[in-house]
Parts: sequence; C-alpha cells; structure tokens
Amino acid sequence: MVGGGVAGATIAHKLSQAGKRVVLIDAGSADAMDPDRYRSMLTNYYGMGGLRGTPNGPYPINHDALSPGTPDPDPYYVQRGPMNFMSDYLRMLGGSTLHWQGTSLRLVPNDFRMQTVYGRGVDWPITYDDLQPHYREAEEIIGVSADVGDQRNLGVWFPEGYVYPMTKLPPSVVDQYFDARLQGVTVGLALAHPTRIAILELLSSGELSAGALIEKLGMEQANVSQHLAVLRAKQIVSNRKAGNQVFYSVRDPIIIEVLSLMRTYFHAHLKEALGMLDEMEKPLETAR
Repeated sequence: MVGGGVAGATIAHKLSQAGKRVVLIDAGSADAMDPDRYRSMLTNYYGMGGLRGTPNGPYPINHDALSPGTPDPDPYYVQRGPMNFMSDYLRMLGGSTLHWQGTSLRLVPNDFRMQTVYGRGVDWPITYDDLQPHYREAEEIIGVSADVGDQRNLGVWFPEGYVYPMTKLPPSVVDQYFDARLQGVTVGLALAHPTRIAILELLSSGELSAGALIEKLGMEQANVSQHLAVLRAKQIVSNRKAGNQVFYSVRDPIIIEVLSLMRTYFHAHLKEALGMLDEMEKPLETAR
C-alpha cells in the first residue's frame, strides 16, 4: 500500500483484518509515530506565534518528501489551470491525521449524476446509496464530529437512528458574532441555506416546475417544498398552477444579481485575506 495517510492506513487495516499481509510504504518519515518526537513537534507548535495557523508548521521539512509551507511553493502537485489547489497535505506517515482540518464531507447524490442533472462531466457507475454504508464505516474509523441534522441537505440521507461518532464542533466566536448580527435580516436568512441558493441558481435560467426542481436537486419532495415555502414567504420566488403542476420563478431578477455579487465579493476578499497572510509570514520568515 503506497501512502500511510488516513486512506492508505484504513485500507491496509481492512486488508489485514481479511488475513492479507500488507506492506505500507510512505515517502515521509515516521517521526510522528514516536511519542517523544511527536511531543517535540507539539512544543514547536506552541512556540510558533503568528504561524500557528500553518498546519504543517510544527513538522520538520523533509527534502525527500516536500509538503506545502516549504520553500518550494508547488512541492508535490502538478497544478493545472489558473488557480492552484489551495488545500493542505502532509507527506509523512499519518498524513492529514497529523493536522486534521475538520473537513470530512460526503458527496451529495447529484455529484454522481453530473451529466444527467447538469449536462457536465459524466455520471458515475455507482450512486450515493451504494456508498452510504461505506461512508458510515469511514466516519466511525476516522472519528468524524458532526450533527446529522446539519448534514442532511441536498439529498444527503442517513439511516434511521444514525449518529456521528463524535458530537459536532461548537461554533467559533466569529460564527456566533455573525449569527447574532444576522438576526432579523430576513432576506439574508432566507438565503442562508445551500439548498435555497441551489434553487435560485436553477431558477436563474427560467421557470421550473416543482417536479423538475426535485429531480435536479435530487432531494425528497417534502424537503424541497419546505425550502420553497421559505422563499415564497420572503417573496423571493413566485409560483403559478398549470393543471396538476406548480411552476416556480424568481420574483425579481435582481436577487440573481445579488447572489452573483456576493460570490464575487467573497472570492475577491478571500484572495485579499490570503495575500495578507502571505505578507504577515514574510517578516517571521526573515526573523528566523
């Protein structure tokens, strides 16, 4: 098995349980597996100051297995397109489990039907339903922290009684601040859900029936109806009946412009924030 991160280690574990002999090969060192060496890495982390937000900061640079945060800006991945892959990875035995960043999302059902639903890419030969039991097993092995109610959207479903192995992480001070400031902002709250934004994105091309929305979203009728009711109550969408069908449309096209402006704003300020972090790190690198 090549790679001793969470995926490679889990597969090796399953194979060994099935009676197979497995050799696990990793380009990085195994230093973090030694308690004393790992303790020294923690000490390094606590003394990092302004660089404490750098996931790979505590770990020594391995020139034979470079990771982000090293002198080479693109040490491993072959990048394509105008924007580099912005996430992190650590080439060391243990991989991302050594700096787990809290992202263990399931794919949503429509991810498996991209050609059918959106006319892009290809459909997968498997479905969300096929992977659902394996997601549960992986979440148990990894130890995912989440709440089923928060994750049940865009068609993602869970068997009755399922709970994640650990409770969800509490909201940060920043999350709580914005939540408090947004109280009473009716249009903002109406848009504060990925399903409702997805509905508006679909309606941006024109009127659609409720059945068409349900099919494109890959969700249950009751769930979609609930979100449509919120959008109607806030007068963001309007509806009309034609025979046995109900058709929905955006009441005022300006809301589509608002969504586009919001997307542009967040992208622009994300780049600005990343630039500020780069500038903050320069004097620290010089000091070292």
